[in-house]
Amino acid sequence: MSELYARGDVLIEMLRKKLNERGAKGVMGLMKSFRTIDKDKSGTLSPDEFKLAMKDYKLAFDDGDIEFLFKEFDQDRDSSISQDEFLRIIRVYLDANRSREN
Repeated sequence: MSELYARGDVLIEMLRKKLNERGAKGVMGLMKSFRTIDKDKSGTLSPDEFKLAMKDYKLAFDDGDIEFLFKEFDQDRDSSISQDEFLRIIRVYLDANRSREN
């Protein structure tokens, strides 16, 4: 089980770095990235929108990785990722990296 969570940490860190490379620095940048991924402008990400974004980011994630990440972000298990859920997960990793740098 701990290997599964370690893999999740690696995947989220890879996504965080890719978002950072694309200019998503800070909350405002992350929100802009979220709105770009949210193709139907519903305010949430569907599994298809999330998968499309992961493929577009050219991360070496297979379908299982993408499904795992989606479940990690979808904290309330409603089959969509809200802006709050997206920010909450990404910010945990941003904050962890900042504390490691200090």
